[in-house]
Amino acid sequence: MLKIRQSKFKIYLYFCILVFFVLLGVVMYYSLGYKYDPNTGKTVQTGAIVLQTTLSDVSVEKNGEIVKQNGFLTNLFSNSVKIEGLDLGVYNIKVKKDGYYDWEKNIEVSASQLQFSSIVLIKTSYESNNVFEEAVYTDNGLWKTRDGKMIAFLHKDADPAESGLFVVDIEAEERKLVANEQKLALIGEIQSVEWSDGEKELIVKALDGETERYYLVDPEEENRIYLITNSVAEAVKSTEGEPFYVFEDFIIFLSQNSIYSFNYKDKQTRKITEGVTSFCKFQDSVYFFKTEESNRGLFSLNLNNLNYETKIAEMPDGYVKTEGFTTKKESNRFILIADNSLYLIDRDATVQKINSNVNEAHFFNNGKRIIYFNNHEIWLYYTEDKLSQPEKEKGDNELINRFSADLNNVQIYQDEEHIIYREGSALKFAELDSRDKRNIFNLLKNETELTFYSRSNNILYFVEEGKLKEIDLVEE
Repeated sequence: MLKIRQSKFKIYLYFCILVFFVLLGVVMYYSLGYKYDPNTGKTVQTGAIVLQTTLSDVSVEKNGEIVKQNGFLTNLFSNSVKIEGLDLGVYNIKVKKDGYYDWEKNIEVSASQLQFSSIVLIKTSYESNNVFEEAVYTDNGLWKTRDGKMIAFLHKDADPAESGLFVVDIEAEERKLVANEQKLALIGEIQSVEWSDGEKELIVKALDGETERYYLVDPEEENRIYLITNSVAEAVKSTEGEPFYVFEDFIIFLSQNSIYSFNYKDKQTRKITEGVTSFCKFQDSVYFFKTEESNRGLFSLNLNNLNYETKIAEMPDGYVKTEGFTTKKESNRFILIADNSLYLIDRDATVQKINSNVNEAHFFNNGKRIIYFNNHEIWLYYTEDKLSQPEKEKGDNELINRFSADLNNVQIYQDEEHIIYREGSALKFAELDSRDKRNIFNLLKNETELTFYSRSNNILYFVEEGKLKEIDLVEE
């Protein structure tokens, strides 16, 4: 009897093992992208689409039919929706949620899995909040740092204590008067205000009669205004490109083919290097071309070690080294803009001209991509292979879009897969994924160009009716 039971148990065990491997084979069969077609009696290949959204509780439509509604258990772990077992062909896919624009693409499914891992939905309308109840903008202007975290503005009020030059930390929502109206009156009519290169001090250009003078205001020293001497002012006025660069306590400028530093507190001037045709500054280094060089070598000098010059690269034929230029560095790569042409200096010192008619350019994605634009076009350049979908090769130069209206204020969104830009009077949001089409949504209809985006807190700031307002772009 015991032997019979053992025999039956073995048969049962073998049967379970057989069923397991059959089921495993079926799972692998389907996971590898195959299915049985009962109409033809043949095995056919299939594809899958994976949609990763930043929102929960979205609905997904395939050719107009709902195929997935995210539920509670799904949202606990992921907002990912996988549509699998698809016959090869083109499918209209929509991701929808009430109160948001639809995300839509016509996706061509092949015998593989297509990933859409950065789907961001934008609300059809946003409510704005006042950052401050007090007015922050007059006809004089509003000036922000590059990262959008600090702004400066001039404000006149019936109350003298509320008049003068203000600085605002928009993330901390703190406002500070740095130079009162009486102090500003001593330097003449304010023409412009801009942040220093280090974004810690303010450069004020004022007109005293017919004489232009430059002044420096340190927000840490209330009501203290430093005059930049007339000789320095005359020198920087004649400089092409950026007139000067300001650090914590000194200014860098070019005069008579030499780069000087001027300490605006102790009024001491020091020559840094000579024989320079043109220069610019980025972070803690200056970059320049030399008059004595017959070639077009680009050199750098670290301001913390003025005794050591480094040759960065040799610019290509046709480059005019006497013209003003700007440069930026990230991950040991450089981008250089001169005469509205964009160049990439790679890690091996090779130089490539990427495009002409370029107004501005920025590295992002740790230097792996460059976004650049002019008045009517936005472009994307890849400095390295992109292995995630959609895959791109190093050197790909991709037109994002061409616009009829004037274009400006192009900014990288927090996830680095979308951009925010102004086209005419509309602020727009666009994805970089070019498969089928790029979804583009309206964020804000606003005539003022005083709009800036903070990537650190995903908040959009703008000025309207004399108030600094904010819109939280964090999806709910």
